[in-house]
Amino acid sequence: MHAYNNYYEAWGSYGAAASMLGELLSQANIYDAGWDKDAVVTHSGQDPAEGYTRSVGDLALGGARIIEREPSRVFDPAHYYTSARVAPADDTLKEQVRREAGWRDGAPAP
Repeated sequence: MHAYNNYYEAWGSYGAAASMLGELLSQANIYDAGWDKDAVVTHSGQDPAEGYTRSVGDLALGGARIIEREPSRVFDPAHYYTSARVAPADDTLKEQVRREAGWRDGAPAP
């Protein structure tokens, strides 16, 4: 999975995970931890088989922990598509995502 330009805030047990030998490229995401600090992990609670993770340009806030596991084994997106418009992980991205994406209080964000 190639996850980019997301804003993860106060997740339950982890922000993003790779398990069952899967690959996760986390790029320019913002991980803003609450009580749980595990932002990117290499397995989920259900499956003990670890995956592979690579973090590029992510922003870890509030003590968020990003665990990379064998990052050289994670795919290169250039082998699958020619471009992705990846914005830097900063306050501008955080505000844009909070303003334009997701669901709030059971309804689509305006």
